[in-house]
Amino acid sequence: MRQYGESKVDSTLVLAISAIIIGLIFIISGAIVSGIAYTEITPPNYDDNYDRYIGSSVPRLLGPFLLVFGFLIVIGSGVMAGMKTMRENEKSYHGISGGPHPTMYSAADIEQDDSPPSLQEKM
Repeated sequence: MRQYGESKVDSTLVLAISAIIIGLIFIISGAIVSGIAYTEITPPNYDDNYDRYIGSSVPRLLGPFLLVFGFLIVIGSGVMAGMKTMRENEKSYHGISGGPHPTMYSAADIEQDDSPPSLQEKM
């Protein structure tokens, strides 16, 4: 049975994709709340008190907050997914795939003298 971390899809990418989906939900809900809050029809007895009342409305504060928070989540998740993909591409480019690679040596390999014999040693 394969572990979740051993598959091609890493948990960081799953987290980034789910955070992007949550961020998009925040953006859509912020747009809806802002649209409802800023398209109110003024009453016939419009005065300065109504301006104060409408300026302190919770949806007028909540809508832009949801929009900004959603954009921050989407941008941050995109950066996180991009950095993870770049790191994986860099590892595969340099041959670091998690296992031993023929071009990588440990300290034990360096101490052994497995060099080919020189011309004087052959004669």
